[in-house]
Amino acid sequence: MNLIIAKNKIDRNQLIELPAPNHTETHRPIKFSNLVERTEKTLNRHGYAIESEEFATSRKDQAFFGAFALRNLNADRMEIFKDDRRAFFGLQASYNKLLANRAAMGNHLMVCENLQINSEVVLSRKNTKNVDCELDAMLDNIVSKIATDQINSTARFDAYQRTEINNEAASNLVYELAEIDAIPQRSVFNVINEFRNQRHAEFKGRHLWNLHNSITENLKGSDLTKIGNRTMKAQARFDSIADFKALDFNNEKENEIVLAG
Repeated sequence: MNLIIAKNKIDRNQLIELPAPNHTETHRPIKFSNLVERTEKTLNRHGYAIESEEFATSRKDQAFFGAFALRNLNADRMEIFKDDRRAFFGLQASYNKLLANRAAMGNHLMVCENLQINSEVVLSRKNTKNVDCELDAMLDNIVSKIATDQINSTARFDAYQRTEINNEAASNLVYELAEIDAIPQRSVFNVINEFRNQRHAEFKGRHLWNLHNSITENLKGSDLTKIGNRTMKAQARFDSIADFKALDFNNEKENEIVLAG
């Protein structure tokens, strides 16, 4: 299972060995391995086990990317988590102040290993003296929303599968997405070709779902710092076309009703 396509992949032991820069009064970066350990503890506390994990670094080990495929351990949530995908949780961090520390959640589709980032949360924009104290609360907040994110994903994918789109409309939409940097401009032809000639039998057809997977297929191996933003831009446009409205993470009453049902 490929969660990250990157040149400089490392395992957790190698991650632990990477040194963090010394703290200063205004810059106190969290060690990458420490971030992973605290994320795992938070996931476990909320009833998720890490089924697989992958890590990568870039910019001379100053930037870090982590990805986890999750297994739900809570019997009350079994119907929410589907067999054709794994809940995905991702991390981004840096030592050199170039990247904000972020967490992301979404789906990793089993048949094609395509990754869909549904939402991102900034854990901290700067590694200041308060970041270590606030990190666990920030992680706890986003992990608590994974179940709602999965409910949204199932409803969203169903809406995409119901929405028909012909070749001309799909091509126009791909060009539109390239203009807003939801996909790289160099990928326009490949996305259109993928839509018209799907390599995976499960995605053959002329629906928004098929185009969605054509896009995520062609984002594999692209800039890890941009994948989340790009898939969310495409998602916003697709939601509008499919007339799909996601559950509000902050509307606890509404979410409880859906979970109970």
